[in-house]
Amino acid sequence: MGQFIGGLPLINLLGDSDGLGVTVFSNNADVLTPVTPLGPKRQDVLNLINQISASGNTLLFDTIAAQFDALNKLPSKHIKAVIVLTDGMDNISQHSLDQLVSQITPVGENAGNSIKVFTIAYGSAGVCRHSSEHQAGARCKVYLQITNRRSAHSSN
Repeated sequence: MGQFIGGLPLINLLGDSDGLGVTVFSNNADVLTPVTPLGPKRQDVLNLINQISASGNTLLFDTIAAQFDALNKLPSKHIKAVIVLTDGMDNISQHSLDQLVSQITPVGENAGNSIKVFTIAYGSAGVCRHSSEHQAGARCKVYLQITNRRSAHSSN
C-alpha cells in the first residue's frame, strides 16, 4: 500500500504554509503528524506515508469523526478538508455510517464553509464501478454517503 500512497501527488500540490496532518487507522487511530504547516515536514510526511501498510481491523467511521472534530477546533479561515484513503470497510467503529454522515453534514448559513470530507478508494474498493458483488456495492455506498453528505440528507 505504501507505494500507492507515496505516489499520491496531493502533498506535492500543497504549499509550504498549508496545514497537513496524517492519521492512520486500523485497530485504533494513530496521529503520525498533527495538522501543522507542511513546509518544514514535507519530506518527513512523504517518508511516513511510504511506510504505511494495511493491517488489523478498520476503525473508519470513528477516525473520520475524530479527525473532523479535531479539524473543526483548529482556528483558520482557510479551507479545511479531511481526505480519507480507504477500502470503505469499517468493522470496529462505535459510530454507524448514519451517525457519521449526520455529524459531518453541513447545516445552517455557513454550510458552504464547512469542513469538506473526501474519500479516495483503494484496494478492493477499486471494484466499485465494475462489480455487482454485494459487498463491493455496500462499500461504494459508504464512499458516496460520506463524500456526498448533502445528498444523503436532502430531505428539506
